[in-house]
Amino acid sequence: QSINFASLLRLKTHDMKVNFMIAATMLCVIESVAQEVVPDSTVTRDLQEVVVDAKSAYTSAVKSTYIPTSRQKNTSQNLAELLQNMMVPTLQVSGNSVSTSEGMPVALFIDWLPASPPEIDALNTRDVLRVEVLDFPDDPRFRNESHVVNIIMRRYDYGGYVRLYSDNTFNDFYRGTQSIYGKYTRGKTVFDVNAYNQMRNDAHSGTSETGYFKFPSGLIERNRITSSSKYESENPSVSARAIYATEKMQLTHYLDFAYTSTPHDDMSGLLYYRPEAFDRETYNRLSDRTAMEPRLSLDYYFSLPKKWALEVVTSVSYLHNEINRDYSSGIN
Repeated sequence: QSINFASLLRLKTHDMKVNFMIAATMLCVIESVAQEVVPDSTVTRDLQEVVVDAKSAYTSAVKSTYIPTSRQKNTSQNLAELLQNMMVPTLQVSGNSVSTSEGMPVALFIDWLPASPPEIDALNTRDVLRVEVLDFPDDPRFRNESHVVNIIMRRYDYGGYVRLYSDNTFNDFYRGTQSIYGKYTRGKTVFDVNAYNQMRNDAHSGTSETGYFKFPSGLIERNRITSSSKYESENPSVSARAIYATEKMQLTHYLDFAYTSTPHDDMSGLLYYRPEAFDRETYNRLSDRTAMEPRLSLDYYFSLPKKWALEVVTSVSYLHNEINRDYSSGIN
């Protein structure tokens, strides 16, 4: 059992000129003038229609910003699929894991808040406005991460939505993930609740091992063969978050409870040696594990005058972990 308490205080300055430069890149004025002079005559020409498409990507000295299309958002079930469909050239996506093109890990944020795996699976992709990719950002809200993807979402003045997600695999084993996510906005306050569960049931896994032991009298080979196994696990979690945000501050309260249950991590099989210096043996290994962890986190961010910012992060958690193992062997 363990109790963890952490508190972090950051005070940092920012160059506000960068923000004005970013806003300036979003404005584009196009002016076309056609004029031709011919002695003693006037020539009239029809100008073709000029179509200007909004830019889907633009880059500044601070970040690269990508605008997903409606088709990309509608065909994506979660955040990871959206990033894959957008095909950002500097990112690689594998499952819910995102890395740079050089293989460095990338931290995912949603509106400047760290994104958890349940949030990534339950995100409403239709509410994504833009995707920001940052390398070595100096914003303290990114927790000193070297590489960041920040998802900017549409904000609701009033109301919200509920989304269900389920992913199940049936083969020689069963693996399933289910979640329900609800979001409600009222004015400057956002509430969201997420319930998440991951299950696995596998009776067809195991390994065979061969080891060699050198003695003065010679070499002995040890073989372990798995004949049967059973693995079951369930990992439910529930989280709730309340955020009050303005242009000058962002106050976040986060409560999370995670539970892990592995009632079976069992394996049995045969042990034998070559040359047969010992009798053949059967072995049986039984293992089970339970763990629970409640956590409370507070994150307060303030924008101060003269380009300064203040962030206070406090976290309290309690972990209870219990593991039981039983191993037995006997002559076959």
